Amino acid sequence: MSEAHQRQLLLFAETPHVYLKEYSKEFQKGFLLVLKNTFGTKRVRANEVYQEYIRDKLHVHMNSTTWHTLTNFINYLGSEGICRVDLTEKGWFIALIDQEEEMRKAEAAQKVKANYDDEQHHQQLLAERAERSD
Repeated sequence: MSEAHQRQLLLFAETPHVYLKEYSKEFQKGFLLVLKNTFGTKRVRANEVYQEYIRDKLHVHMNSTTWHTLTNFINYLGSEGICRVDLTEKGWFIALIDQEEEMRKAEAAQKVKANYDDEQHHQQLLAERAERSD
């Protein structure tokens, strides 16, 4: 083992959480980049995305992250609302959630609610005026 490698191991041993966090961020970023660029928002087998990701010889290895298995990582993506995740007899499937589309849907729903609230307020004012005129 080279001196440089030994130094790296010592640094890791002193602050493993720092390295795990950084490698986990890099792994997630790379995996999601492959998912987005190759498959878009289509539903696809998670293992297929992983196989595509590890084709890059410079990829971050999963064993240097906080996730010990692809299943753990996929469940994390689902719990964070990054991907839609489901398990079938053929394995784990994922679909990237288009965050911009989700934001547009939320904004549209908010506008509908605001219009409804305005209409309710207007109806209430008309009812109060009608009561006063009686």
